[in-house]
Amino acid sequence: MVIEALLIEIRRRRLARHNQLHEEQHQQLLDRQRLELEAWRRRRKEQLKEDNEFVRMMRDHSNPFTMVESKFVDLYRFPQALAMRLINLLEDDLRPKRLCRKAIPVFLQVLIFLRFCAQGSYQLCTALNYLHPCSQPSVSRIISRVLDALLAHEDKFIMFPQTAERRAEIEAGFRTKGAIPGTLLLLDCTLIDLARPWENEESYYNHRHACHCITCEVTCDSEYNVLSVKLLPGHNHDRFHWRHSPVRKYLEALRLDPRIVREEQKFYGIADVGYVVSPILMTLCPDPRRDTPQARFNKALVTQRCKIEQVFGQLKEPWRCLNKERVLKYQPKKACQIIRGCFILHNFKKLGGVPLDLTREHLEMREDIPELFSKEAGVIERDMLIRTHYT
Repeated sequence: MVIEALLIEIRRRRLARHNQLHEEQHQQLLDRQRLELEAWRRRRKEQLKEDNEFVRMMRDHSNPFTMVESKFVDLYRFPQALAMRLINLLEDDLRPKRLCRKAIPVFLQVLIFLRFCAQGSYQLCTALNYLHPCSQPSVSRIISRVLDALLAHEDKFIMFPQTAERRAEIEAGFRTKGAIPGTLLLLDCTLIDLARPWENEESYYNHRHACHCITCEVTCDSEYNVLSVKLLPGHNHDRFHWRHSPVRKYLEALRLDPRIVREEQKFYGIADVGYVVSPILMTLCPDPRRDTPQARFNKALVTQRCKIEQVFGQLKEPWRCLNKERVLKYQPKKACQIIRGCFILHNFKKLGGVPLDLTREHLEMREDIPELFSKEAGVIERDMLIRTHYT
């Protein structure tokens, strides 16, 4: 019994010693790994600091305005003179409130945003561009800042014609190109694809096109200038847009103002067959015979209505972030800001950077009067136009 007890005690002490040695070795291994990790972190931090200093040096010495004009337009979609006007417009909003040595210059912020809109919805490609090298988080912050500054000037470049002179100018532009008398605007909707939303996914899913999207109701004049933009989830159709559209309220206010009808004329919008005809919105006559007044009326409408489709092409071709091949990888709120920003850039380019006259007339927006703006009243108004101008 004594011998067995001694053997058990010996084995216990050997096991305790073995465990102690194992713990010491394990602790030494952990200490060595911790030291190696800390050393790697220090080296990585120093490397990142050197890389950031190098990128900052390249960025501070970068000046895309030194390249030839054609290359500049290919990259930023704006001529250099027009880009400088945009920079001057947004400078006060983008200038940092306090001096900072590491701040990105205002002109580079604007050019980064233009490049992002021109090439697509991925920020890293813009960040790695040698003309304005920076980090992807910096590009994200720049996009938000420039969008906020740009949207603050939206009323200067996108607005309904608010004066009699402006309405007469737009109507004359349509009439010289063969539109029906009184045409004030063209109306249609387009879809902008976006990534799957986190919330209310069903509201943004368009079953006809089998994609998540945002529907944009757009109006334009004869010179391809955008007059209004309304954004709604992609599940909604054109008639729903029209039912809740500020365009409808604007045209109704013009029609219900006896002074405007008396001193100017009746104004109309033109849309496709996805909308319902009304006294203020003209659509095609259904199935007219050849060489009839209805056929000539349809030809005049089709000739002018194609301009709104051309506006969509002029918008999505240069600003590829709106193209269906470059889906916006953002949630709906941010996607809507980007879309509105691209429409502002479109008008800014069309107007040569010159803001519109902000003079406004007071128009009384009344509630919809069904008997005045019904489909039956619209058919009567359309027949009257055909008898007056196309017989």
